[in-house]
Amino acid sequence: MKYALIGEKLGHSLSKILHEKYFEIKGSNSTYDLIEIKKENFDLEFKKLLAKGYDGINVTIPYKKDVIPYLDYLSPEAEKIGAVNTIKPENGRLCGYNTDFFGIIKTFERYKIEIENKDVVILGTGGASAAVKAACLHLNAKSVVFVSRKRKIHDGILTKTYDDIISGDVLINATPVGMYPDIDACPIEKVNFSAVFDLIYNPEKTLLLRRAAAEGKKAVNGLYMLVSQGIYAQSIWQKIPFEKEINEKVFDEVKKL
Repeated sequence: MKYALIGEKLGHSLSKILHEKYFEIKGSNSTYDLIEIKKENFDLEFKKLLAKGYDGINVTIPYKKDVIPYLDYLSPEAEKIGAVNTIKPENGRLCGYNTDFFGIIKTFERYKIEIENKDVVILGTGGASAAVKAACLHLNAKSVVFVSRKRKIHDGILTKTYDDIISGDVLINATPVGMYPDIDACPIEKVNFSAVFDLIYNPEKTLLLRRAAAEGKKAVNGLYMLVSQGIYAQSIWQKIPFEKEINEKVFDEVKKL
């Protein structure tokens, strides 16, 4: 079986490593390719890729929305979020899924971040924020608020700006602020939350997470989400239940890197 990840810049992606760890644990000789596609060549290159007969394709920035017109079916989560990160060819049809949604929920479960009846604040209005919102609403959050640089309506919600007082129960960073190499950057000054989930996983502890931990708050990075969404993609491609034990093994291996 052969699989691939498509995106514009994949130099720092851990996806190949995590899927190869999965193949190793399963005793599989499957392969996982990283395929960079320039924005201006997307239509031609994506069609070429489809013709190569991959058994499954992952999609990352900036193409999670761009692939949708090529698909014949969207899962309920992908439709709700408006973004696809996993494609499965099946019976001559292309089916799109969003496993980020699943990875976010699994992270909340593993680290005991309570969402039900909690006020959630999401930093950023990019592609990842929609999956975060969908996961939080699925878990019955009391409220979900977006924070962006400019006040606007995003996903049906009026955003706050960074000039507003930002507080709540759970803070989720869905921006690239603090990501390598800008490791000294932090999206907010004060952590007025009991738990912080930063989707960034490189560095392992962003300045935001370090500040939260120093104040005794729960602080979780995005590595478990990354691994879980990848292993869930494998369950879709192979038509098997999510393999929790293997997910933990892959996470432990990737965490060592």
